[in-house]
Amino acid sequence: MNIQLVGKNGGTVLLIKDKRIDIQNAVELREELLKLIRDGQNKILLDLQKVRFIDSSGLGALVYSLREARRAKGTIRISGLTEHVASMFSITRLNKIFDII
Repeated sequence: MNIQLVGKNGGTVLLIKDKRIDIQNAVELREELLKLIRDGQNKILLDLQKVRFIDSSGLGALVYSLREARRAKGTIRISGLTEHVASMFSITRLNKIFDII
């Protein structure tokens, strides 16, 4: 998975450079997020501006990671949703769970 990691103002920004988050790379994304959380970087902004498609495995990886971040007294915020990805968050009502900016 092509990810750019940027530290910013006490938090971490992850820019996902892949166009898809699906069964092919969802586990890798989840592991990257969990590694950050275990390393104490539990305030994460996930920038999805380049992502054009996300499936249930990608959404599941994000939900699992959010749960782990919250256990560590942190959060995962999401920005840059494209139309399709935003509709997936809306259909699954994950727009009510995640802080989307």
